[in-house]
Amino acid sequence: ERLLYGAAEERGGVLDELRGIVEGEMAHSTSMIALCEQNAFLGFHAEAEGYKYFPDKLRWRIELLNRLLDTEFVEAAEAIAAGQAPFPEQSGCALGPNRYDCPPAPGPLAADWQAAQDWGAAPAAPCEQSSLGLAWRERGGKSAPISEEPGAQWRAAHDSDAIYVRVECRVPASGGWRAALATVRLESSHLYPPRTFAVDAAGRRSTRLGWLVREAPWEAAAATDAGRTEFRLRIPLDAFDGEVDPARPMRVNVQVRFDAEGGGGRVTLSWAPFGPDRVQYRLGYGGNDAREMGWLWLV
Repeated sequence: ERLLYGAAEERGGVLDELRGIVEGEMAHSTSMIALCEQNAFLGFHAEAEGYKYFPDKLRWRIELLNRLLDTEFVEAAEAIAAGQAPFPEQSGCALGPNRYDCPPAPGPLAADWQAAQDWGAAPAAPCEQSSLGLAWRERGGKSAPISEEPGAQWRAAHDSDAIYVRVECRVPASGGWRAALATVRLESSHLYPPRTFAVDAAGRRSTRLGWLVREAPWEAAAATDAGRTEFRLRIPLDAFDGEVDPARPMRVNVQVRFDAEGGGGRVTLSWAPFGPDRVQYRLGYGGNDAREMGWLWLV
């Protein structure tokens, strides 16, 4: 975080600190190889009934850390020497298609976020990426045959207390679909999993917060009228345990799941592109895929 978003004059020192950490880990792994070769019990995980580390894996780790020093550390050093921020694409500092500038909320929005129509300068962002055709995305049943897809867009605004998200969904005039679930993922720090906030068409809420994250009160509402469904969420900044800093962006994605009437299948529309393949579930990270996230700036 300090390397990506800290003061320019401090980046060289931060990079040196990081290099020392990597070199220290290589030294630790080298020492562990010798210890593992002396005692075959080291590294064995009784509960998992397997080895968590062993000499060949430790050598592989050293090789990866060496590669890190020869590639990303060189790239970062060259950027700092040129007076530039390192890794602008990976830090959200570069302009790109998956960037959302979240403006201040109009005064009345905080008191009437469930029904207010005035969202000030909050731009609409279409969810144009479709899961249809991604066989690995299907969750039971086949994708329903369609002649016209549903559509969705979202917008957001913020004040000193919360981020407000409005997701607007439409179904084709011919019917066949219903908006079932809106999901908002926000990652306030590169160090921790994103917080996932979801609300279904009945207004029921669910969350996935990773690990060691306290549950913070948040609110949601859903309403359907004349073929249009709106999901609205009020996510307090307190939910991020002090990690929100307007000087740096948050990772974000908004997805909407539509179910085919009659149980014929489902389709998910996403603001950020889908990843090319499904990631392996990883404890607190679950199935979250960093490739399926854009950037949100509190402007």
